[in-house]
This record gives sequence, C-alpha cells and structure tokens, in this order.
Amino acid sequence: MAKRRKSIRLSPDEDQLLRTLHRQSGIPDGQFPQRPRFWTRFTEVWNEATGRNDSPEEILHYIMTRRKRPMGRPGRWEPFGSDYERLRTPEPSLLTGEQWEVVDALYVEMGLGADNFLIDTDARAELLKRFAARTGEHLSDLLFVAAMIARRKGARLPKIGQSSDGEGDVGFGDIDEVAG
Repeated sequence: MAKRRKSIRLSPDEDQLLRTLHRQSGIPDGQFPQRPRFWTRFTEVWNEATGRNDSPEEILHYIMTRRKRPMGRPGRWEPFGSDYERLRTPEPSLLTGEQWEVVDALYVEMGLGADNFLIDTDARAELLKRFAARTGEHLSDLLFVAAMIARRKGARLPKIGQSSDGEGDVGFGDIDEVAG
C-alpha cells in the first residue's frame, strides 16, 4: 500500500515566490527528472532565497500537489499551457521490450503511481534495485523514472489499484443491493 506523503508547508509569501521561480524557469514540473542539473539548481536557488533546506523531491511534490488541485480550489497552480520550454520525452528505446515487461511487472507489484517514484527516493531506489536484480542493467534513476512516466502518459503502463476482472466491483447495476 502506498504511503501518503505530506507536502511541505509554505507561507503565502513563500508559495508566491516558488510559483514565480517555477513560472520564470519555463520548465514544467514533469520535466524536472529529465533535467537533473536544472532541478538541483532550482532547489538551490529556492533554498538560498528562503533560508530553507528543502530537498528537490519535496519541492517537486509541493509543485505537483498544487498543480493537480481541482479547478477553483484555493492555492491551485495553473499549468503552463503552451508557454513552456519543450523537451523530447525519453525514447521508448531506452529499454528493450523484455526490460519494459520487467518494468510493467514491478510497477504492478509495487502498487505505486508513477509520479510517486519521482518524489519518494526510497521507492525509486527499491524500483531500481529490483529492476537491476531482474535484468542486470543499471540506469540513471531519474531518466528511468522519466521514461516510465512518459510510458504512463502514453497509456502503455498497466493500471494499478484496480481489479482487471471486475471481481468485487458491484458497480451501479443494482443500487438497492449495495445499500442493503
């Protein structure tokens, strides 16, 4: 079961500063793992400006949770839209078909959403350890996760947290049965 990760707490002024830094960077949060030097430097600038000591994963998690808030909810960050620096996503050829099968199996076994591997260093390390044990390959952790997220966005990762056969899913067929 995935652990619930708490977001860092920022004052309204700190939130506005982080929002400004992020917007001025022109780099969407989804590209941070593909730009590790940028991500590290972004975090250093943030920590220097605020006197805080937040990790890159904590900063990314905060940005992601703000951006994914429902429309109209206070504190929601608007996505960049078309106003961002484009970056090619990792090529599917980063891994072989057999290696992607291992990734798919590990993704289901671990039961965590792909974004969790960006912000949870322990989960990311465990994923890569299992991958290396099964394939003998060692890859850059953030590039590996970025490729996995690109695969998810392309609807090529298996669904997790849902029964594929519908077993245990009552649905809406007979609401009286469910209520009774």
